Amino acid sequence: MRQFFLLTSACFIFILPASGFPSSLIELKSGAKFVTSHHWEEGEFIKFYLYGGIVGFKKHQIKKVENTDLIPKKANVPPQMPQAALAPVEKKTSTTLKPKEPAKKDQGKVQKLMRELDLLKKSFQTVSRMSDTELHKIVKDLIGLRNKIIKNHLGNQFSDQFLEIYTMADKIEEILKERGQ
Repeated sequence: MRQFFLLTSACFIFILPASGFPSSLIELKSGAKFVTSHHWEEGEFIKFYLYGGIVGFKKHQIKKVENTDLIPKKANVPPQMPQAALAPVEKKTSTTLKPKEPAKKDQGKVQKLMRELDLLKKSFQTVSRMSDTELHKIVKDLIGLRNKIIKNHLGNQFSDQFLEIYTMADKIEEILKERGQ
């Protein structure tokens, strides 16, 4: 009896941790894919953790959500910034992305945020020649822009721009890893 108990306990100790907690692969109809440690439904949205925040897409924008053995990447950002699950973004390229139709009262905010994104995209073009300090500053600015969009409750109108922001952050992360940061 005692041997049976020890054998059963050993199986649980060695087998259960191997199963771990599954991650979720979220694939959008646009082709973008995200790996996250946790997702949930909230009304007409599927929300999940990504890059130090919460991202949500309307259910009709999502092609599928499935469990995966892939492990969410950790964001490579300056130490003062929060770290969260980050997945590589595969996105079909598009020349210019415009926000969805904003309410009239939000048009000024939308235009200001779009100008800020355009400036970040312009400076991003020289990202391979930037110093590590400059790269960390751009990541900080990207996260700041994302936070402004969320603070102004414009996230739904900027879903395509969120993908651009995360794609730029992924590229910076790759550059920093290549440099050994």
